[in-house]
Amino acid sequence: MSNCEYNREQFEQLWSERRVELLRRDSEYREAAGQFKMTSATDVLLFVIPVVVGIVSIDSLPLQSELLRYLVSALITVAAFVLCVWAKSLLSGGSRSVADIERRVKERYYRQYMEKGHLNE
Repeated sequence: MSNCEYNREQFEQLWSERRVELLRRDSEYREAAGQFKMTSATDVLLFVIPVVVGIVSIDSLPLQSELLRYLVSALITVAAFVLCVWAKSLLSGGSRSVADIERRVKERYYRQYMEKGHLNE
């Protein structure tokens, strides 16, 4: 095994142990991860809409079986929830995903590890 592979392996071990701590230091990551928190009345509305859609759909579905009506209503509610989360991510204006930001932060720490031999800032 080459020295570079060994260093990468050591870094991966350190990253897995300290990932959460290191990501919390990055302001862009904290901002992107915070997009999914309910912080305003609009956020609450986006999560109430699927519940209302589900309740309304129970009575308006033209199905004879009550069990089938509840199952279809549950599927409609889940679909509405997914659409609302998608809408929230579009409205929040985050152009980069949390995974992309995490990859960038990890690469920055890897370069630091290769230069300095540690992960402390």
